[in-house]
Amino acid sequence: GVTIVYGSMYGHTEQIAEAIAQSLSANGVRNIVIHNASKSHISYILEDIYKYSGIIIGGNTYCNQINPSIEAVLEAIEIRDVKNRNFGYFGSFAWADGAVKRLSSFAEKMKWDNICAPIKQKQGMFDEEACDAFGKAFAAKLF
Repeated sequence: GVTIVYGSMYGHTEQIAEAIAQSLSANGVRNIVIHNASKSHISYILEDIYKYSGIIIGGNTYCNQINPSIEAVLEAIEIRDVKNRNFGYFGSFAWADGAVKRLSSFAEKMKWDNICAPIKQKQGMFDEEACDAFGKAFAAKLF
């Protein structure tokens, strides 16, 4: 299974999360949980992160950093030193991709397998093909 966690301000990052989930489902992943980090309590997010080996995290860039709700999730995962996860990430931005950079350094620190190239979406320029390819590649690594 896969847990997808995202933080979004204007809906662009949420759109990516939903498209990746659809692609995962179309490519055989049956257990997919999606959390909006600004609405789901961290305890529920962590429960699903422990439950499934696949984790996909996405966030928008906010002041050249990552969305604060996603930063809180990353810190909670780091404190618990969660091991051995298949990881993918994505981010949206206007002028600098601080979210993607933070997620990249997070993956390195956790020593997780980053199994897909990240999606970087500038503003509202939604790329459905990139999301579909991401989900397909991620699903292939799980099976």
